[in-house]
This record gives sequence, C-alpha cells and structure tokens, in this order.
Amino acid sequence: MKNPKKISLIIIYFTLVINIFSANIYEEYKNAKEYYNQKDYKKAMYSLELVLNEVPDYEDAKLLYFKINYELNNSEKVSKLFKELITTDDDVRVKLFNYLMLNNETTALLQIYDTLENKEALENIFLEYLYLNKEYNIILNKYPSIEYVKRIEKDKQKADNYYYEAISLLKNNSTNEAMVLMKKAIETYPENYIYYYKIGKVYADNKNFVLAEYNFNKALEYNDSEEIKLSLLKLYYDQKKYDKVYEMSRTISHLPEVRKILKSIYYDQKDNYKRVRIITRWNTQVTIDRRIIPNATLGDTYILSSVLPSVFDNRTGEKLATRTLPVARVRISRLDQKLATFEIIEEYTVIEVDQEYIIN
Repeated sequence: MKNPKKISLIIIYFTLVINIFSANIYEEYKNAKEYYNQKDYKKAMYSLELVLNEVPDYEDAKLLYFKINYELNNSEKVSKLFKELITTDDDVRVKLFNYLMLNNETTALLQIYDTLENKEALENIFLEYLYLNKEYNIILNKYPSIEYVKRIEKDKQKADNYYYEAISLLKNNSTNEAMVLMKKAIETYPENYIYYYKIGKVYADNKNFVLAEYNFNKALEYNDSEEIKLSLLKLYYDQKKYDKVYEMSRTISHLPEVRKILKSIYYDQKDNYKRVRIITRWNTQVTIDRRIIPNATLGDTYILSSVLPSVFDNRTGEKLATRTLPVARVRISRLDQKLATFEIIEEYTVIEVDQEYIIN
C-alpha cells in the first residue's frame, strides 16, 4: 500500500515547482514589458523568446512579441504572429485591433474586425476610424451604417459642389482657381475617380506629365475605364515612352485611336531599325559588321536593344507594334575595314554572341 504522507509530499513538491516556474515565467514577461516600454527591443525579444519557448500559448507574451517585430519591420514574423493571434479569442483580438488602429493598418483591422465574435463593442469606434480615414467605399460596401452613409453623402455633395464650380472656372480659363477647388474636392471625397481624371487632364494639357500620370493612375484605382487608360496611353506617347504605351495598350488595342498610335510608333521605329548580330565578345568589348553603320566614327555611342514579342490587334491579329528592350549602351572604340568594335559602357542584360539586336 502506498504511503499517503509520501504522496502528499510529492504533490506539495510539484505544486511548489510549478508555482516557482510560473513566477519565473511571469517575471520574465514583466521584464520584457519594461524593456519594450524603454524601446530596448533586443532585450525584450530575448526575454519573450525565453517565455514563449516554455509557454508557446502565452497570448499576452505573443502579442507583445508581435508588437516588437512590428516596430522592427520584421514582416515575415509579423505575418506569422498575426495569423496566430486572430485565431485566439476576442480579448486578444481587441488588444491587437487597438494597437494596429494606432498604426493605421486598415487592411489588418478589417481582418480582425471580421473575425470578432462580438463586434458591438468596437463597431462605432471602427466606423469612426474608417470615416476619419475617408475609407468611404469600405463603409458603403461592407458596413453601411445609416448614420455614416448620411455623413458620407453629405461629404460627397460638398465635393461635387467644388468640382462643378471648378469646371465652370475652367471654361472661363481660370485654371489656377479651378485647380484649388479640384484639390478641395479630392480632400473632401477622395474616392471619386472623376476628380482625379479631370485634374489629370488639366496637368496633361499643361505638359505637367508627372502630376498628370499620378492623377490618371489614381483615377484608375477607382474606375478601370477605357477612357482613362486612353488618356494615360496618350500621355506616354507624347513623352515617347513607347514601352509604357505598349503595356497600356494591351486591354484597349481594339480602340481605333489606340491602333492609330501603335501603327504610328511601329512605322516610325521600323524606318530607324538597324539589326546587327554580335560576332565576338571579349570582356567588355563586342564586334559587329561595320557595314551596318557605314557613317560611324570613333567615339560614337549607340543603344543595343533586344526585340520583344510584338503587339497584335486582339480581334484581327494585325501587327500593331514592335517592342524593344534596351540591353546595353556602347561606344565605338575601333573601326576596321569590315568590323566595328564597341566598348560596353553600361550593360543592362548580358550581351550574347551570335544574338541579333537592334542598334540605334
């Protein structure tokens, strides 16, 4: 028969060991919190890793570990910990939500909010956050609270008033005053594509290509329309950014105006294309047949380009454009009777022997 006294002593011993272990773990967690508050993330990480190695499901420690990795931009660990934390319980999720709200992480907040079992406690806070951050489409499409829908409609009406007044000013050639109102419309209701599109057109007309491109792309975020794509394509064409023209044309090559632009580029470039084949290469020097460039002189620089797949009309199969990609910038270093030797100045991709390139 077992000795009851001995069993009792064993139980007391193990209880004491567990209590001491728990006390040590909690003390280590407290140390980590203190280090975190002092922004000593290295020491905080060390303490938390000790804790989590012993108690992997210590949620508060895991949450603090997440915060530190977030502060240090350790995206891989942040992603892993986030996935673990949103599968816990509402208490942990709410703490995570509050932290990420302070950091304006809207995408993550949406994920957390949708996993909450009890959304009521955070509903008004979250809607106000979305409203203040002007995430109007999210509210209207996912959480259409009557109160916030009314507030959004009021903002949209105010923005539209700015917009229509700006259009009136543009008709009277008061461009500067119109642009001020356009920007006010965007500030008031930043999710209406037409504001960006119109302001982009004004910038394009004034040859401010950078701001025109920015606003056309912003318009495309809210409306994937052919009209906006065509305006952006024309902007690239005006700047002779032909690679971007080809890229933009992929989904709108059926439009007559696009086909006309692509044909213009094709015939313009076709007349200037000279094809060369690399005969030899030694370190940073390559040779070609000199007869391709009969008027070349020492020191002349050229661009070697490879030929990419052509652009075709999706409906008719007609070839609309030939695309090229710069491979290297080269300078003539020697001219013989039949060969021209180039020194490679810049090599964007490897120049290969016996490969055909376009030189211009």
